[in-house]
Amino acid sequence: MKISNYLYLFLTTIFLFYFNVKVYALENVSNVVIDYDDPVGISVTIRDQHYGPVVVSGQTKVLGASFVNLTGETKVCDFRYAAFNGSKIVQVYDGIGEVTLENDKICDIKVPCYIDLPEGDYIFFPIVRFKGETKWYMMKDMPTIIKNGYWKLHVYENYPAPSSEYMNFPDANGKGDSEFSVYHAYQNEKFRVQMKLVNKESKPLNGKIKIMWERNLAKFWRGMKYSSGDVKTEWSICASELAHIGTAQAENGGIPISIEANVKLEIMIEDCFLREYYDYGERWAPYLAAYFLPEGKEDVAGNWLPVNDNSDFCFDSDMNFISNQWDHSLNILAFQTFQGNATGTENLDITKVGLKFNKADGTVLLNNVPESSFVRVVDVNNKLIEGSHIPPTSLKFILPKIKGTYIVSLYNYDGILVKLFRIIK
Repeated sequence: MKISNYLYLFLTTIFLFYFNVKVYALENVSNVVIDYDDPVGISVTIRDQHYGPVVVSGQTKVLGASFVNLTGETKVCDFRYAAFNGSKIVQVYDGIGEVTLENDKICDIKVPCYIDLPEGDYIFFPIVRFKGETKWYMMKDMPTIIKNGYWKLHVYENYPAPSSEYMNFPDANGKGDSEFSVYHAYQNEKFRVQMKLVNKESKPLNGKIKIMWERNLAKFWRGMKYSSGDVKTEWSICASELAHIGTAQAENGGIPISIEANVKLEIMIEDCFLREYYDYGERWAPYLAAYFLPEGKEDVAGNWLPVNDNSDFCFDSDMNFISNQWDHSLNILAFQTFQGNATGTENLDITKVGLKFNKADGTVLLNNVPESSFVRVVDVNNKLIEGSHIPPTSLKFILPKIKGTYIVSLYNYDGILVKLFRIIK
């Protein structure tokens, strides 16, 4: 099981928030008072911008960030994303509710933000309000935020490409079934990509769709820099070179599609594969990303438009946030290839696998798991529990504090289930 390590730095806190679904209305900007001049002692880092750089007015964009409490004391916080035009606040979006954050602890949030802004450049930056106070606070000086550019995104009024309500890798079994996992295949191993495309326009969208395997930090992480240990190379390779949707065959990797006005179209892109192998290092896994070429446009790189993520279904007719299922609203898949062909790859020998469960801290540790195999851990509601890969052959999972039954499934490289473990916590 290959899982990108950076995705799990914040797991000690993230699960606290998935079990608390509430309804929020958008904050009335006229009532918002922000202290711009006295940033609070909470550090903030961009999170979950792997959905890509496209923001379209009239659609929902997932935004996220990680917070570290450096105030020296426990704080009860209400974190929200806000949109700024220059240094002027123009919108405050939904939050996750109050979070009790101890000093030096990390909180990781992401929320879908319904965008109804005029076209232009905006800074999307989180703000915080402490329990018992009415004033909101910045976590960095506004001049610093504007200068580094990491938080700036362009809102499009019209964007002639579909958005994606979900994107997954069917038949994957334990190869990954959420936005935390890194899916994988061997060189030349065929796989399928399933998507639900949304056309919110009043006219049909005709064109071609293709799947690219990319490592591009500037595009998917909004200008964030490489860190020590990262592989310094970037690439973009077509995975749908010989793929098809039904009887519609790819033409130079692009498969013809037509989406009627104001409808959702579920598609299955068959026979994708990758000829190449790249080592992506310790962090920043590359992505499978979908692109759309509008009909009549020349088939050159600059005309292909990234397919945006769409989690509009998380809002009611009054644009109140009602759902926590947006974490499956994907337009990309973290993905890697294994070097060599799948044929002849080592099988998982269950007699060599050791499983240890520490009831005190909820840690599950599996040893002697071949790199070519993978593991899936879920609770009784089939909610995925994330883990981290410990080189060379160990996997660690931290179960939520909630008591219950958890299932550990071990799979061969080809998706064949080998063994089930049941843990009662």
